[in-house]
Amino acid sequence: MPLNKKQFALNAASGWMAQLTFALVGFILLPYIIMRLGEQGYGIYQLARSALVFFMFLQLGMGPTLIRFFAKAIAKNDTTELQRINSTAQCLLGGLGLLASLLGLALIPIFVRFYEIPPDFAYDTTGLLICMVISLFMNMTVIVPQGLVFAANRYDLANCIEISSHLIRLVLIVALFELLYPSILFVGLSILVSQLFRFLALFGIAVTHVGKSAFISIHHVSKSSLRKVLGFSMLNLTNSVAGAVVFQSPILIIGKVLGQEMVAAFAPALLVSTAMKGFLGQTTRPLVPLASQDREQNTGKALGRWAVYAGQLAAFVGFGIALPLATFGPEIMRLWLGSDLAWVWSVVAVMSTGVAVSQVQAANYFLALGGGQIRPTVYSQVAMAVVVCLGTLVGTAWLGWNIFGVALFIACCIFIRNTFYLAYAYSRQFSYSFAGYLWSVYGLPGIITALCVGGGWLLKIAISSDNIFLLALQGLLVLGAYCLLSWLFLIPKPVKSKISTLILAKIRRMAAPASPSSGL
Repeated sequence: MPLNKKQFALNAASGWMAQLTFALVGFILLPYIIMRLGEQGYGIYQLARSALVFFMFLQLGMGPTLIRFFAKAIAKNDTTELQRINSTAQCLLGGLGLLASLLGLALIPIFVRFYEIPPDFAYDTTGLLICMVISLFMNMTVIVPQGLVFAANRYDLANCIEISSHLIRLVLIVALFELLYPSILFVGLSILVSQLFRFLALFGIAVTHVGKSAFISIHHVSKSSLRKVLGFSMLNLTNSVAGAVVFQSPILIIGKVLGQEMVAAFAPALLVSTAMKGFLGQTTRPLVPLASQDREQNTGKALGRWAVYAGQLAAFVGFGIALPLATFGPEIMRLWLGSDLAWVWSVVAVMSTGVAVSQVQAANYFLALGGGQIRPTVYSQVAMAVVVCLGTLVGTAWLGWNIFGVALFIACCIFIRNTFYLAYAYSRQFSYSFAGYLWSVYGLPGIITALCVGGGWLLKIAISSDNIFLLALQGLLVLGAYCLLSWLFLIPKPVKSKISTLILAKIRRMAAPASPSSGL
């Protein structure tokens, strides 16, 4: 068990680094591409990306499903079952990836006409879409080796590959823009190269950890494995489709109703939301193999306790990210995007708060994925997708909503779903107190965050200044107050005890007198 705890911490820490890298690369590239291509050029890229996300549905939700079944096979040391599932999944996803690529290529002319892409961008947009379609194929086929690496509980290695992939994308885009000329075609080419690297590296690590089970074997393709995997995958497929509709359909609707420039204005909120989802997901995703192990060996007795502890930690991190955006949003956006786009800070703050609320339930989802039932997440995600899609369409086309109205509507839907339904549904599955859980993961973190946001705005009013160093000092004071209050009232006692023990042990080692040198 100590090994599991150590590996879990390593997995989570490397996941945070991967998401931090993703966020930093995104925060650098977003203003850089807008500056070099203009808001319309970046808006076209964002529309293309959002449109192709929907083709990932053809993976049938296999990513989380394969982690679940691979983890169970590895826990039982059943190499035959592991190879059956691997070979079956590779054949299935290879065929579906090819189908998705052909459909994507066929729809490129329709995309150009539907969004009325200007002639100056038509050629580069076509090239961008071709590169992204090929990247889509690799994204679908890489799911199998990635699932093997995750199921082997080596999230840390997969995260190192993610970090390298993001850095490759950044370097290529900047190099091509500066050495040749700015073009969204080069954005697509850079994405393609980074995805190729990711595919090859993950497959190599999968071979290292599970041996020949990572290779496809036609003799091991099994109809029974296909039925078993697809039976569970349908839930994940439904969840993936609904989740993409929630976050991507508003982009497509905004692009058609409000224009490509408004897509670029909404893009910072989408980038921050995506980074937060990934960052917080990396915190709780390593629970999947642990939940599978606890369900197999301990009948899942620890899942309820883990749900509360992981929810508290996710709330601490999520609200901690949203805090500076809600307090110093205007200054952050002005520094990041410039004065012309500083007004989007309220959109970013609202969306980030909504994501913080939603990702608390990611702990329950990953626990259920490894050792329970994910139906509560799936069914409520479908309902939310319908409401968000229809609400955004009606609001922008007929009620005069701007992008702030869209963000506020999405955040309200997230709040209702996560606090009033999901928390209750998983309380019945994992046997924790619903009222106590709400207070621990939503009520108390919300109060702490509200106090710090209010204190931050009062501090800004009392000491008004455009000096970046003074603003940074104010931000550190607010974050320090948030961390102190969270340490005193929010962080779970076992976590505080473990951290305190590690710190004290480190201090004792540093304070211990050096042993006398021998031979003197």
